[in-house]
Amino acid sequence: MGNMDVWVHDPVCQREFEIHYAAGLTDYEGTTYFFCSTECRQTFAAFPERRFRVDETFEHDGLPGLRR
Repeated sequence: MGNMDVWVHDPVCQREFEIHYAAGLTDYEGTTYFFCSTECRQTFAAFPERRFRVDETFEHDGLPGLRR
């Protein structure tokens, strides 16, 4: 099984995507977080302690392989 089979969760927009599509990642308090877009990564960097909700809307360019 290669990395193409690994799905990760974006903590900001709540989307799942294949890990090779990640636009960035960051470590926060011992956990690695993956992001589907630069906008999601920047939002998390500004507010890492915030818990984003599924019903919040985050507008950004989508990536192939995204699912909600």
